[in-house]
Amino acid sequence: MPQHPQVELQGIEKTFGPVHVLSGLDLSVAEGEFLSLLGPSGCGKSTCLNIVAGFLRPDAGEIRLAGASVVNLPPHRRSLGMVFQRYTLFPHMSVFDNVAFGLRLRKVSASEVRHRVEAALDLVRLPGMAKRYPNEMSGGQQQRIALARALVLEPKVLLLDEPLSNLDAKLRREMQVELRRIHEELGTTTIYVTHDQEEALVLSDRIAVMHHGLIAQIDTPRVIYDTPRTRFVAEFVGESNFLEGKVVERAPGSIRVRAQGVDLHVRVDGSWRVPEVGAQVEVVLREEKVRLVRQANGPNTVSARIERVVYHGVSWRYFLGFGDTQIRASVPASAGQLYQPGEAVFAVLPPEDLIVLEASPSVAGHHER
Repeated sequence: MPQHPQVELQGIEKTFGPVHVLSGLDLSVAEGEFLSLLGPSGCGKSTCLNIVAGFLRPDAGEIRLAGASVVNLPPHRRSLGMVFQRYTLFPHMSVFDNVAFGLRLRKVSASEVRHRVEAALDLVRLPGMAKRYPNEMSGGQQQRIALARALVLEPKVLLLDEPLSNLDAKLRREMQVELRRIHEELGTTTIYVTHDQEEALVLSDRIAVMHHGLIAQIDTPRVIYDTPRTRFVAEFVGESNFLEGKVVERAPGSIRVRAQGVDLHVRVDGSWRVPEVGAQVEVVLREEKVRLVRQANGPNTVSARIERVVYHGVSWRYFLGFGDTQIRASVPASAGQLYQPGEAVFAVLPPEDLIVLEASPSVAGHHER
């Protein structure tokens, strides 16, 4: 990261009445980075974005843009562009006038307004639409207009607050591709708020997963998905199995965990704090990493029974009885429905794909995470 990140938050606190929404939040966003704030409703992600924008004032903490404090600056002096969940277009204005609105407030010349509006509409792939009105456009096109209106001002930072949540699933996926393309073309520093893990994984250079007003984990999409550091992150991003167990052996590069009466071998590397022998842990495994076979073969192969099968279009999802718990396996639909409810199978839990987390208090009693 550069010495002065494009956006920097330090010790941000915000309460609404008795509710502590942000609790000493720290965040740095590099110039040109696309960072998503991902989390459930009420975790503080939109509050964080509105504090960056200047629509809310923090109770405590510092906000810097390009190294300069802006905590006392109003929104219009922060060189930011913002796109909301609701498009907030002016229905009585043409597309051209909607996009040009901010430029005209800044007394930009008519020729420059025309040039920049046309360029912005080309960028969002709405050429030839300047004379239309918002009510003549689809939801996806209206969101592109709102995006063009923000980008035409050439902001140093673009803020997007759940901009795709009102679109249907197909349009959302199309707009994800478009937003990433636009970001790669312009390189504008972008902070994107969403509760949708797919959006965050597709769009982001980094993801900050938020929980109870703090960042639970921040890293690249691949690291967030493959190596979640807390149960909350593992549950919120992707579909995971959780097995409670105890560490019974440590060896160089691996540990052995006893869970559901079975010894599971787990590969570990230097990036993990390896738990001690006797520690209560939770073993995490993504559903798509579980392999189903008819004959036991290799380490971490456990006996299970198919309890339920659900078709998801691109995959089959198998619910397996294992000991006194249940695990799930996701298998590509191209393989066909290989197993039927009631059938006995073996589930392979690959050592290299298992993640070990310190047990949550509900699992480990007084053991703290």
